[in-house]
Amino acid sequence: MDERLDEVLAKYDFKVRQITRVRGALCLDTDKGIRILKSGDVSKRRIEFEDKVTRFLLNNGYQNVDYMIPNEEGMLITSNTQGENYIVKQWFQGEECRVKEKDDLLLATSNLAKLHNILKPSETFDTVEDLIEEESLTQTLERHNREMKRVSTYIRSKKQKNDFERCILKSFDEFFGRAEEGLELIKKSELSILEKIAKKEHYISHGSYTYHNVMIMNDGMATVNFDKAVFGLQLLDFYYFLRKVMEKNIWRVPLGDKLIREYIRYCNLDKEILNVLGILLYYPEKYWKILNHYYNNKKSWIAYKDMEKLDVICEQEMQKAIFLQQLFGLSF
Repeated sequence: MDERLDEVLAKYDFKVRQITRVRGALCLDTDKGIRILKSGDVSKRRIEFEDKVTRFLLNNGYQNVDYMIPNEEGMLITSNTQGENYIVKQWFQGEECRVKEKDDLLLATSNLAKLHNILKPSETFDTVEDLIEEESLTQTLERHNREMKRVSTYIRSKKQKNDFERCILKSFDEFFGRAEEGLELIKKSELSILEKIAKKEHYISHGSYTYHNVMIMNDGMATVNFDKAVFGLQLLDFYYFLRKVMEKNIWRVPLGDKLIREYIRYCNLDKEILNVLGILLYYPEKYWKILNHYYNNKKSWIAYKDMEKLDVICEQEMQKAIFLQQLFGLSF
């Protein structure tokens, strides 16, 4: 084992039998169960907030969460002599939610709804209320639109364009037009009111609820990686999960309808919230991500995966249009 890790693990009251690599961390098989070791190089306040959220879940009946384990000195962050910071968390035996398996997706959806019901705390998270001053969703979409326009201007100014850049220009007007329309629809919706209520009532969202962060076990489900948890609109968790799932399942209307109905079984979505969900799905988030990745990386080198992703979302436009029309009454 690496001496730097030895130094860190010596500060915990368990013995490591085996170490394996997992996504972004090291999985530890110990005499006290499965643990995970990962970098703790984020702000102390962020780590404390994540710990409060996971402990709140534990105290309110949700046991399968990757809560942090303090070292022998009672500290959440453990440093070695090289100045590297680490945290240790509880971990689980299981598999990631399978994005093409309907039963897994229904379980993950009901799991999210149950989490959301718990994460409307009656008690106040008094010391972390101003943890992060986040921009509103309207501000986020305005920024995304500016960034897309900047990419288009940059590509059009180039004398020589590669295949990927020509594909962007060919598709840009259609997707950007929808981005502008989506922004206007959001501004006319009840979003700002919903955001204010969520922050005032201290509603907490996971912040990164994807199938990667839901584990299917023999005796239930676990939810992990609350490092992006934040006060705010919980609907964004469901939107993010649903969008990613539908992209992987070619916007199949019956599947999307089942997932929405499953969420509503446990969490009420009134007409205004459903309207916001539909508008968010209407907005071309994936297109923005591809352009943003291209612009912020080496522009002369085009990743094959980016080209593939651009082709996929263009090919799925018809299916997505049917999905939005049938479930939300929105048309391209």
